[in-house]
Amino acid sequence: GLSHKGALEMRSDDLMRASSPMLTRMLVDMLREGEAGKTRAWAFFEKLCSLSKADVYQHSVMLNACHDSFAAEKLMQRMEAASIDPSEVTYQKLYKIYLRDARVEEADQILRKMRQLMQADGAAGLPPDYTNRVLTDMLLEMVKEGNQAEERAWTLFNRLRSTSQVNVIHYNVMLNTCKTTSHAVQLIKQALDAGIAPSDRTCLKLAKMYIKEGSMPSHPGQLEAVVKGLKKTTLFATTEGASSSGLSAQDAAAALVAAGEATPIDPAPLEVESREFVPGVPFSASANTENGEQGVVHTELEVVRMLEHLLVQTQLQPQKVKQKSPDGAAI
Repeated sequence: GLSHKGALEMRSDDLMRASSPMLTRMLVDMLREGEAGKTRAWAFFEKLCSLSKADVYQHSVMLNACHDSFAAEKLMQRMEAASIDPSEVTYQKLYKIYLRDARVEEADQILRKMRQLMQADGAAGLPPDYTNRVLTDMLLEMVKEGNQAEERAWTLFNRLRSTSQVNVIHYNVMLNTCKTTSHAVQLIKQALDAGIAPSDRTCLKLAKMYIKEGSMPSHPGQLEAVVKGLKKTTLFATTEGASSSGLSAQDAAAALVAAGEATPIDPAPLEVESREFVPGVPFSASANTENGEQGVVHTELEVVRMLEHLLVQTQLQPQKVKQKSPDGAAI
């Protein structure tokens, strides 16, 4: 087989004799070599088009070289002008490109065309979780890339939320962008307001954030203790619409204020002192009572109480800094 290195020097008669899989492979190899390879790929593709040699496979590959959805649309228009019908792979690539640009309506149209094509071809159809998997992969990819890609992830996420196309997995992905536990709690509450219950992974992510911020004491079994504690707080116990105590998170906050255990105006940050622990006994196993005697403290309840204070203070404290999406909507 011919190497893609000499593709641009190939004679027209050699190109006409080359098989479609060979030409496709040459384009794929070029696109793996960065911007320089992309430039050569476009030049080679144009040469194929001038010979009417480019088919649906080469057009589909070149969608990978389109810098945005508008460039992809122009390529699709060229396909149509050349009477080349898109394939399932073409639509799959275009669907992801539209999602990357947060053009949700256009992406939905392509998804419908893909389903129609597969039905017409007698194919089994897309897996039931296809859309969910693609959306999750797209959000993960953009969040990991960071910077402008992270902003695009928020744009996509917010537009998907407006059409009720997100689930707890997508919320968990977006938790990775939250810089503070305050932002994370806000996002989890928005999920709850939308009827989306947090998962074990949601709880684990928030627990790790509390530990990273230094909000909880340190000991060997810390993560497990904080996860178990969080699951008993009003934030996670309200997944069925009410906490185990029958109070909503808002009611629980009001109750603590009424009891003098929290203040609605500029509450002082909860000071949690790091201390030594008996191996195997998380957090404190005893505490001084008012008369100086040693009183046993239920360790699990202690963790829950500390976390509940943190959650209440997050809710009562004026949000001076709100994380915003590129659309300007506070999360």
